[in-house]
Amino acid sequence: MEFRGVIFVSFLIFQLGVNSNAFPMNDLISKLPGQPDVNFRQFGGYIDVDENVVGRSLFYYFVEAEKDPLTQPLTVWLTGGPGCSSVGDAFGSVGPFIVTKDAHGLQTNFISWNKVSNLLFIDSPIGSGWSYSNTSSDYSNGDDSTNKILLTFMQKWYEKYPVFKSKDLYLAGSSFAGHFVPNLANALLDDNKQSKQSKFNLKGLVLGNPMLRKKLDDLAKIDFFFSREMINSSLYNKIKKECNAIDENNYFSSIKTTWS
Repeated sequence: MEFRGVIFVSFLIFQLGVNSNAFPMNDLISKLPGQPDVNFRQFGGYIDVDENVVGRSLFYYFVEAEKDPLTQPLTVWLTGGPGCSSVGDAFGSVGPFIVTKDAHGLQTNFISWNKVSNLLFIDSPIGSGWSYSNTSSDYSNGDDSTNKILLTFMQKWYEKYPVFKSKDLYLAGSSFAGHFVPNLANALLDDNKQSKQSKFNLKGLVLGNPMLRKKLDDLAKIDFFFSREMINSSLYNKIKKECNAIDENNYFSSIKTTWS
């Protein structure tokens, strides 16, 4: 019995050590204004994304899964825009809270994704939400620079939360995240090929109403409208002709000229 007691106490001490060392307690959010009581923890803060530049940081908001967070996957949420705040989506769509009707507080979101996963919301690119840079040129960002910064962010975030590096990882988002999410997935997989250390355990992507390739997306809408008899054949043919649907490379300039 004494031997079993020693094993149990040792295991308990180990578990407490894992729980305390796996999370940066300086980033712990004790409670948000107007928030109902919950049984999970929240963290938020900045990750510096360039060791050579002072003041180039992305803001994140991390929410534990409601039950057994250390056994649950991690879902990264990136919203679209580009330039909209992913953290904002934490309080209006998939996060644990939604704003009350009178806008004076928060209420529980009963369809929150943290019922089945840990959630990480990242304000990206620089300039969206609370993410910032002291270098003005950083605000003229494109997909390539945004993706490089997101890869660096993920590497550094896992340094803060190492216990999640081995967990299943899902990337999710909506709208222009149709660019961000696949691009980041490719970057993580490329990093896995080059890294001799632990790998990103990427399992899947979740895209809602994604903008994948604007020219093809817009043209597909016309086919969809016609197939559902929302427009007649005369208008359908006119749009296909005037918007230069056959020549994809010139499509965007043509449609702007025709419909502006």
